[in-house]
Amino acid sequence: MPERGHAKNLEAFQQLAAYCSGFGTKYNPSRTAMQLPSVQTTISTAAGILNNLHMMRIANSNSRNSRSQEIDAMIEFTPQVIGALEACGAPAQSIKDAKMYYRKMKGRRAAPLPKVKKGAAPADPPEDFNSAAQTGITNQIEHYAGLIAVVEACPGYNPNELELQVTGLKARLDRLIALNKAVQETQVLFHSYVAQRQEIMYKPETGMGSLFNDMQNYVKSVFGAKSIEYKQVKKIRFVTQKYNRKK
Repeated sequence: MPERGHAKNLEAFQQLAAYCSGFGTKYNPSRTAMQLPSVQTTISTAAGILNNLHMMRIANSNSRNSRSQEIDAMIEFTPQVIGALEACGAPAQSIKDAKMYYRKMKGRRAAPLPKVKKGAAPADPPEDFNSAAQTGITNQIEHYAGLIAVVEACPGYNPNELELQVTGLKARLDRLIALNKAVQETQVLFHSYVAQRQEIMYKPETGMGSLFNDMQNYVKSVFGAKSIEYKQVKKIRFVTQKYNRKK
């Protein structure tokens, strides 16, 4: 179900609660979960979860884009590192090894790094991958770390440019590792909020979908199937889905 579908279900539940509240003292179920204070708590909790889920989807998408941009910049910058290595008179094998890591960084990807077009709604976070071309996230980190090891092993490598110095190269690697960690953390939180949404909205017997039906049936039992009150709540729709906590 699209994200908007869950929000519409929440709106439907809120509308039903508003009608029940309007019935005054005639709406007086004995079941605690159906009583209006408990219903309002359920609504507030679900709204908070949906908001957290939306924000985490955006945060994960932004983290992925930042990570992708950092990788692209790293690959584009690597020829300058190789040039500095050649200029310092590094051994031929060191230059060969550096170029090998560069080729691995540029290997054709089995799938492009995930990006979100500007203005487009962020999709659910995809799982990270390691492609056959060794351009997956973990591979890229390893390739760049390998390049730094090659450079660091050359005593004559000491350029004046700060970003080309070993400390500058390590700082770039640290940024990539931090960005990758941000992607992983936001992805874990995203899936946690999905599980919470499934629990509160769609769990059999205790979820909002089940409670929604029970509240409608209660109104029917109190006012009658042909009553104006029941006709008002009967037209409200909550679209249920199969409960799956892993969704």
